[in-house]
Amino acid sequence: MSPSIAGKTHAGVYELYRYRHPNGDAKEWAVAIVDGVVHVRYGRAGSLVNGGKPEARFTDAHAEKNRRVREKTRKDYQYVDRVVIHIDGSWVSTEDLGSEASQSLRPKASPDEEETVFFEIRVRNAGMFPEFLRACREACDRLAGAGVPVTRTVNEELAFQFAIGDWQFGVGGRVEVGYRNTVSRATRQGAGQMHVRDGVYPLLFLLYLKRCSPAEVGLAWKDGIEISEQLRHEHDVLAMFGTDLDAIRPVAVALGLAEERIDLASLGGDESLYF
Repeated sequence: MSPSIAGKTHAGVYELYRYRHPNGDAKEWAVAIVDGVVHVRYGRAGSLVNGGKPEARFTDAHAEKNRRVREKTRKDYQYVDRVVIHIDGSWVSTEDLGSEASQSLRPKASPDEEETVFFEIRVRNAGMFPEFLRACREACDRLAGAGVPVTRTVNEELAFQFAIGDWQFGVGGRVEVGYRNTVSRATRQGAGQMHVRDGVYPLLFLLYLKRCSPAEVGLAWKDGIEISEQLRHEHDVLAMFGTDLDAIRPVAVALGLAEERIDLASLGGDESLYF
């Protein structure tokens, strides 16, 4: 039996997004992960009577949820709130519930759930896969050359696996890290995540792939906000990892993600002429 609040049976806690038509009408779409599976609800604003478990592209539920959120935000859906959706399609914000009821509905999650970056990778065709593998190896070589400890555990013609600290990533048909953080040679796609505790270097590795590999690489955090390879615009993301561009500039430069800072004083010039 579904649980109830204030006498109304509810379907669960969802993230709600809204699209407003030019004529003022609106429709809504909501998404949640329930028992490890992505669920959606949709309908006219205030009446999310339709829903179910859509066919997933990725087996990682967080990556699948993130993919669907990005699809909606690209269509100008705007994030509204975390809401409890009732079986009749009506909803109420979790902020409007009593603190005890709101806490009981909050899904169980790791303490650092909000400090996680999710990614998905898709290599468009089989002919591009060797080039994608080369890009992965090149990124690791550049990281290692910049002083980042990279441990290669598989380095074969059609398979590559490595670790940066505890964070692992694998490519090919015979890798051991499992589906998460793995790009399959058979399907040419994969997904995964990194936590703040993994450090910023896995993020830089993926941004290199986004910039320099033939694959489609999507990275997002907090409500599906896309992360670009333009690090100078990603102050908040870097701050989440406890760093900034100046602190990681040597590694970012090695990966082609930033430019070297020119020390005007060392050139003997008058800095005031440049500002």
